[in-house]
Amino acid sequence: DDASAWSETIREVIEERRMPPWHADPRHGKFGNDRSLPEADRKALLTWIEEGCAKGDDRDLPPPRPFVEGWSIGKPDVVLEMPVAFEVPTKAPRGGVPYQHFTVDPQFTEDKWVERAEARGGATEVVHHIIVFVLPPGEKFNPANPKIQTLAGTAPGDMPFMLAPGMAKLVPKGSHLIFQMHYTPNGKAQKDRSRVGLIFAKTPPKREVLTLPIYNYLFAIPPGANNYEVRSTFVFQRDGHVVGYMPHMHLRGKDFLYRAHYPDGRKEILLSVPRYNFNWQSVYRPAEPLRMPRGTRIECVAHYDNSDANPNNPDPGARVFWGDQTWQEMMIGWLDVAYDRDRK
Repeated sequence: DDASAWSETIREVIEERRMPPWHADPRHGKFGNDRSLPEADRKALLTWIEEGCAKGDDRDLPPPRPFVEGWSIGKPDVVLEMPVAFEVPTKAPRGGVPYQHFTVDPQFTEDKWVERAEARGGATEVVHHIIVFVLPPGEKFNPANPKIQTLAGTAPGDMPFMLAPGMAKLVPKGSHLIFQMHYTPNGKAQKDRSRVGLIFAKTPPKREVLTLPIYNYLFAIPPGANNYEVRSTFVFQRDGHVVGYMPHMHLRGKDFLYRAHYPDGRKEILLSVPRYNFNWQSVYRPAEPLRMPRGTRIECVAHYDNSDANPNNPDPGARVFWGDQTWQEMMIGWLDVAYDRDRK
């Protein structure tokens, strides 16, 4: 009954391929978390709507989808919460609400290997994104410090962090977790106390996964530019495997591409997102880990539309620089890389 009441909207978003949300160009790469509709399913759904949304036999109903205490990853081994609630104001001050940072001591007395992680906002209406960082003992927090790793996060349209058995992220004993919070007030004062759920690997993994930001903050997008290009690169200093991508831009983001330049001279497009959508911060996970020999260079290429033809553009007349707030811009090609633990 619910589906038939929404049938015309369902038809529209399926015909226009807006739903399910999946923005990878199918010509490049195969992805294990591809949530696009197979063509046969797409045709079956549109035909069902065309023929009047007939109800099937109740005996053919599939079993309910498993849903464990609201966690998509399954029941966490541990849930860690911000130590205090943050009061999100009714209205953002000039310049927006600055990023907030909260330190959590998980009191891990031994190294922990995290196979799955899910960050969940408390006041979901005003939590734009969460990034949970691992702060090793003796380090001071700075996201640019390569010793500080990203453990998990969430953003509009993002999916939980889930690795195959044999791969995990390390939280060294004695580490703290830093919750980086981006709040967007919506006219109603709220209190937020976000949390993260972790599932640990049952045995020490064969491969350690690191999340690397391939970014370029040295750009200035001219007013009215409709195809401004920004590039960034990363070079593998040892053999590794790519197990995930997450392109990140803001409202002027137009398209994003990852390209591998191999030591033997070959080039390969690993992921192309020809129509970037800020409202769906999707993660793309290769169906199989992609081997990257030492010396492979990963090139990220992004384009921005700062013209008045972009309906999401906050100000076509502005020269746009890197910044935390949504009306500013970023260029980050997040990359999940797996390294064999028995090789340096």
